[in-house]
Amino acid sequence: MKRKYIFFFVFLFSLSLITTISNTFAQTSYEYKIQEGDEFIYVVTEADQDNYFGSGFTVGDKEKIEVVEIEEYPDYFRLDYYRWSWIGKGESFDSDPDDSDYTRLYKDPSETSISPFYFVLTPVDEFLAEFAEANYDYTSDGNKLTDISFHLTETFDSNGVLSKTEKKTGDIIVYAKSRTEDSSSSSSIPGYEFPIFIGTIVVVGVSMTYFTKRKICKKL
Repeated sequence: MKRKYIFFFVFLFSLSLITTISNTFAQTSYEYKIQEGDEFIYVVTEADQDNYFGSGFTVGDKEKIEVVEIEEYPDYFRLDYYRWSWIGKGESFDSDPDDSDYTRLYKDPSETSISPFYFVLTPVDEFLAEFAEANYDYTSDGNKLTDISFHLTETFDSNGVLSKTEKKTGDIIVYAKSRTEDSSSSSSIPGYEFPIFIGTIVVVGVSMTYFTKRKICKKL
């Protein structure tokens, strides 16, 4: 009976340790999950020709973004990318990009420049919430960020990559673009969560030590 209590105590201690480690890492700087070489294609899904914001587009128009290089600095990640300008539905992108640009993904959301974004850091919901709190013209809801004054809503996937943009006038969508399945991204393969990984090792290690000692005691 005494051994059962010992095992129960070890189990509770392990769970407590996992929680502590998780909370510690949850307070660290935000990270990126985009990878160099990732490509993202966006297609216009809504375009109101009678509205200024939709008049320059046709449903089916598309653009492409390719991540070229990511460098880490003390306060931010610099992400360089190529951009292929908008082309029509039946057209193909040239082999060479039309231009290049870069963005700084600040580890402190309050220092991040205003949207629109192609990329944000992860965890996305927390990053957007802090960004919105620091910028009164914005609100966030999970992985969605809305520019209240501009009526623009951006939706991101769990890797921090833009998946959809909507521009409204009142309740009417006058312009929208969505990322297509033709996008090529190694970021879509989710990595493990480090705190869970460490916690699992702790639980397994403690459990193995306990049962090993128990077997030795039985032999003696």
